[in-house]
Amino acid sequence: MVISIRSRLFLFRILVLTLLCLPGSGRLVLDGLPFNSKIEFMFFVGVLSFGFAPKTVEFLKNCLNSLDTRRLFLILSALIFVIFIKFLTFVYSPLANGFEVCYRSVYAPLPSGQCEKSYDQPFFSNGNFLEKISSVEQEINFGSTDEGSESTGTSTWRLPFMNDWGRLEPLWLKRLPFTADFAGTINVSADSRIPIVFLGDLGVDIDGQKVGAKHYVGSPRLIFVPVDKGSHKLLINYRFSEGDGSVVPDKQPNIIGEYASLQIYEPVSQEYQLGIEKTFRPISASDDTSLLKNLFFKLLDITLLLFLISLIGKLLLSYTKLIFVAPFFATAVWIVINSDTTFQSLGLSRSSLLVGFLLGVGLWIVLKKCPKYAWIYGGSIGLVQFISNKSFFPASRWWNVALFRQRDSDWFAHEGLARIIFKEVSLKGGEPIFYFQPGMRYLITVGHLVLGNNDILLPLLASVFLFTAVAVGLRQIEIKNQFFGLLPVLTISSLVVLFSDLNMSSYIFNLTTELPTWIFLFVFVYLACTDKFSSGRIVILGLLAGLSVNFRPNQAPGWAYLVIITLIGLILNGDRKLSAKRAPWLFVLVTVSSASLSLIHNLYYGRSFVLFSSSGVGSQQHSLKIFLDMFYDAESRTIVLNKFRSLTLFTFHPLPKDRFWPYTNSFQLMQISWLVSLVWACRISRKYFKTTMYAIVPFMFLIPMVMYDSSSYFPRHLVVINISFLASSLLMLFNAQKVQQSTLAKT
Repeated sequence: MVISIRSRLFLFRILVLTLLCLPGSGRLVLDGLPFNSKIEFMFFVGVLSFGFAPKTVEFLKNCLNSLDTRRLFLILSALIFVIFIKFLTFVYSPLANGFEVCYRSVYAPLPSGQCEKSYDQPFFSNGNFLEKISSVEQEINFGSTDEGSESTGTSTWRLPFMNDWGRLEPLWLKRLPFTADFAGTINVSADSRIPIVFLGDLGVDIDGQKVGAKHYVGSPRLIFVPVDKGSHKLLINYRFSEGDGSVVPDKQPNIIGEYASLQIYEPVSQEYQLGIEKTFRPISASDDTSLLKNLFFKLLDITLLLFLISLIGKLLLSYTKLIFVAPFFATAVWIVINSDTTFQSLGLSRSSLLVGFLLGVGLWIVLKKCPKYAWIYGGSIGLVQFISNKSFFPASRWWNVALFRQRDSDWFAHEGLARIIFKEVSLKGGEPIFYFQPGMRYLITVGHLVLGNNDILLPLLASVFLFTAVAVGLRQIEIKNQFFGLLPVLTISSLVVLFSDLNMSSYIFNLTTELPTWIFLFVFVYLACTDKFSSGRIVILGLLAGLSVNFRPNQAPGWAYLVIITLIGLILNGDRKLSAKRAPWLFVLVTVSSASLSLIHNLYYGRSFVLFSSSGVGSQQHSLKIFLDMFYDAESRTIVLNKFRSLTLFTFHPLPKDRFWPYTNSFQLMQISWLVSLVWACRISRKYFKTTMYAIVPFMFLIPMVMYDSSSYFPRHLVVINISFLASSLLMLFNAQKVQQSTLAKT
């Protein structure tokens, strides 16, 4: 049997990803989803890059193509065998070495015997020491990040239920009461005492010897628990609650001290006295696995690591220059962005404009000299822009951090709905008929299943993806002269100014529902700016358009218009791999199917024909009729024009003085980019109708927003309108350049 090269490549990719992602024993370094450790995440990124980077894909094709059927079968069988062994380790010994923990909320508690389900341990809930568990903690070291802190949000506790929307949603609730039971084995080298710092109700059980203490007033208290030499089973019963009720009260109980604190340290000698300066280290659980089992896990670890390192090593050898280019770009971007404070000290109150200009010039140079590295430069801007914001990125503690969401925010609702999907293992998503925007809850769920409790890593990646998508979109335009350099300069300047604003940065940090559509828009433009439409490209274009309206239904007219002009391009495009009949139909099928996901959900679970969500009626001020009335009614015309002005923040003043100047200046740069691109596209291409078709893209995003009160979501709803000016600029210039090249080729 002859297996095609495409089938071979597909099988190899699937098996390698399965090998990496499939859950294995927690005692393995690469234990599968979720990727809680940095090394796992790095391998995940590396393997994905290896599987899809052009040079390594070509290398992989050549290797797989050179294999006869027998050798190919042996290699694939070996991969399947290792996958099977890894899965057996999960069945046999799923838990990592550490302290098992069972978290429970005091308010609205679960039925007796159950623990709160955690993203850290999504596939297994039975413990070795405890009957049920939430997760496994490597150390018991929890408390407030700031001295004197009184809230859950400023503590290191990773309570799985902290964002349970619908269950723990009172606005005053910032101090969650809970219980936490820890269990594990410890080894003590000599008779000693265990230092414990705590605030709350504490019960310690060491091989049946019990010690109890209670302390709530003031700061945490230090006690010592005696322990004999040898191996012991340690059981900790901890509770933090300032009341006895399980029902959420109407107001916050009296606060008498700091928030919950529990740190258990390595044993100290019997002679140790208070007042002697000593640095305590958190106690670690001992490994009770036999030598033979440990050897087996080590051998499997080595096998997995060597195989994956060989793949990533080939990736690095194929892209050696990236090892030097990426740090250089990141350093240069970091220097420019962190020069902002220097510029301010020199009296430049709008220093972000200068920072944006310098970064834009940098992208222009990259696009002109080495366009293939534009994505690295764009990603560097997104990365440095995010981590330089100390309000959202705590450099000392950012990995595997669960964030406490504000109770009056949309992101709290979406986190809560995502948690309902996770707990119920149901696509119902917490609502039989969607009220909140449908898509975000599912994206957050997938993000947590892949990355665990990495609530800071998710927005960091979103920031990188956003600027990377912009950079690769700009790469589609040929930077022939200084004029075309205006586009990257204006684009990057506008985005840097926009996201230098603290409020706008918070939208990325909190994963606002508009964020995926901003990224999708630039990825869509990048994929649409081509002469060769493969089936994969068409499927992705359809998915981007269809999924975007599930994130923000109010953008449907704009995305529908993009679909129409892309469909026209597919029909008229003569140079492509797909047949003239198949390409448009494939695009329509994928787009309509993905756009109908919310409708299918509402029909299945709610027996109701609701296209997307039932929300939005409250903020609607006008109907579509106002666009007809404006042609003969002066008042309607004034309303529409004022709406246009407020939604674009249009003004001729170059330096607006209100507190919204970052939005105004940013949107001005986007609009200037669109205007300049329109003029230049008309200059180099005489196909004015086609240019106009791309030029009106932003107005298709703008028009539906006229009917709604934008002040309730200011400036979130304005962003997609104005970044669509940038998307329109790229589409106009790409197609104008294509027409110009076609004309020159004919002459």
